[in-house]
Amino acid sequence: MDCNGKVLYAFGDSIIEGHTYPQRSCADVVADAEGIRLFKFARNGAAILPRPMTRPDLGGQIIDQCDEVPAGTPAPDVILFDGGTNDGYMDGIMDRLGAVINRAADGDDRMAVAGDRSRRTRGGDARDIVRRDDGASHDSVHSDSANGVACDCHFGDAATRDERSSDGCKQDSADDIAHGHADDHDVDGVAGHDALAFDRSTFAGCFEATIAEYRRRWPAARIVYVAVAKLAGVDMEIQLALRSIELDACRKWGVSVADVFDDADLDPRRAADRIAYSFDRNGSDGLPGTPQTVTYEHPEHQPSGTHPNLIAVERFYAPVIRRALCAL
Repeated sequence: MDCNGKVLYAFGDSIIEGHTYPQRSCADVVADAEGIRLFKFARNGAAILPRPMTRPDLGGQIIDQCDEVPAGTPAPDVILFDGGTNDGYMDGIMDRLGAVINRAADGDDRMAVAGDRSRRTRGGDARDIVRRDDGASHDSVHSDSANGVACDCHFGDAATRDERSSDGCKQDSADDIAHGHADDHDVDGVAGHDALAFDRSTFAGCFEATIAEYRRRWPAARIVYVAVAKLAGVDMEIQLALRSIELDACRKWGVSVADVFDDADLDPRRAADRIAYSFDRNGSDGLPGTPQTVTYEHPEHQPSGTHPNLIAVERFYAPVIRRALCAL
């Protein structure tokens, strides 16, 4: 079954919502390219942890966006979400990490500790990322990231999903399963789909509760988590700690990962990437700002490197997300 006509719910923060240009966020671009029916509930400033609403359109907790789905909205075939961007800026976040608790095969509880730097991620372990941050070359390059991705996305039952197209869609590999990309989303030995069963004073507990709430409300939907690009304004130790939790939880719950952080050659910590591929406000043409359309008062740190402009969405975010949908 291809993507055309499928229903996608999109939750998260400004990267999914689109910041000051919500018409063409990464979710919108992907939906248009694949013929998906998009219902977007993401909000600027939202976080995985509890966060106050400072305006009706700013802040809040991502799990609460589920309550904003209007009655009668078609049930989703896929749920796309991100989170963790705004959590990284919170005071004392390293003391609020918590940990994902996985059930080992022998029935014992095993703590997947957030700060474990030895855990491998796609494309290298956390130490590799730290070394690159200290000055070594960044080598996370995908040759197709600058081009569109034509894929026949598959949803539905396992037999349907295994009918992969010849453009890169494939059955789950051992590496996919190890990194949370498996099709099987059954979770054995966990506290069901009750969001209240998790420690919601911690990032890990809130992240798991968010996934559990999606599963409780829409049990037939596939779930894709968008691991956003590296952030210029958040310490890399914090980013890696949050990322470790996110990948642990996705692995545990069988949530697929659209890993822009590791699978796209986009690093806004590099000044050239920050300036070329991010925006803080719209430009003179009304579109997300570029060096040609907006002049910032403080160019040494503006734009911030957080919000992808249209070039970044189309070159980096959309191809990674479309590949993740293709692999479902």
